[in-house]
Amino acid sequence: MIQWLFDKRNKYGFLPNLIKDETLQPNTKAWWDLCIKPPYSYEFRFLKYCKLDGMTQNCSLVSDYITNSQSAYYPINLNFFDSTIDYISLMEPYSRQRLLQGDYRLLFYYSEGDNPDPEIVSSLNKMLEKYKLSKNCIRFVIANYKLQNQHPFVYFPDDEVYYRYLQILENKHVKIHIVSVC
Repeated sequence: MIQWLFDKRNKYGFLPNLIKDETLQPNTKAWWDLCIKPPYSYEFRFLKYCKLDGMTQNCSLVSDYITNSQSAYYPINLNFFDSTIDYISLMEPYSRQRLLQGDYRLLFYYSEGDNPDPEIVSSLNKMLEKYKLSKNCIRFVIANYKLQNQHPFVYFPDDEVYYRYLQILENKHVKIHIVSVC
């Protein structure tokens, strides 16, 4: 099972990584503004998809994480990828140090299907070079099917799954009927 690691938690749950405000409350203006303010890090909604389907997820704070595992990830859900931001520098110092020690991997979760050349790729390479990290230390989830087999990219159709998530949430009272067409 994948271990998801976060820097902060408040009474509402785990906070998006890279966010410093520990008072954030979901579904407030400040929460929604995360999408439009640097570093554009938003809630890791993949966990909502899993919860909707009854899949439990193993989440903890980096400070509580003991085991060194290649199946542990520090997710940064990006609403917008800004190639001028050094995302690793925005990590909490303790978390960054643990990443540099190889205790876990960094997961960029980007719901857009952009072509990552040249901005995203060159920005990733600069960060890796600056912190002397291997490409094996990161994964970059993106909704671009053409990148499905190009390391470090991982294809995931977030927009489709998010649409399904919204439809299920909004239509809980609607029964699904199977119709056969001859």
